[in-house]
Amino acid sequence: MYALRMPFYPPGPPAPPPAMMSHAPYYDLGGYDMPQAMPPMPHAMGMHAPYNPMGMDPTGMQGMMGMDMSGMAMAGMPAMNGYMTGMPSNAGCVKIRGLPYRATVNDIADFFNGFAFNRETIQISMGYDGRSTGEGWITFDTPEEASRAVSMRNGQNIGNRYVELYMV
Repeated sequence: MYALRMPFYPPGPPAPPPAMMSHAPYYDLGGYDMPQAMPPMPHAMGMHAPYNPMGMDPTGMQGMMGMDMSGMAMAGMPAMNGYMTGMPSNAGCVKIRGLPYRATVNDIADFFNGFAFNRETIQISMGYDGRSTGEGWITFDTPEEASRAVSMRNGQNIGNRYVELYMV
């Protein structure tokens, strides 16, 4: 009877140690070493604190949307930019899209000549490269004035480009 003999292999090098993790186990690195998902951030109320419900801001001031709390200003608490009155702080704000890249605050002010607005509220969005993105914002004195400006000036030209106006 023949015995089955297994071939003899000399012992090889030792197995490599387990791989070390170079980043947190909560997320994996995507292309260009950018995280695909961020790890949960610790919070003062525990790891997973409840989200802020409607009408609750991070400072703890409560109030349901649309609730008139302007009486608090009479009690010595400021109205905080329309927050306490239930009126959004951007009432009368209009987004301008399609601005010429060389448009200035003066160009926008001239375009809305005849409407009630504060010149200081005109903003032109700039990209990371320092050039205009072609978008801007203006705040009119009242929401009604903003609506009137949108209906009368939407699609009109500033320079050689037509602009689109949106209530914000």
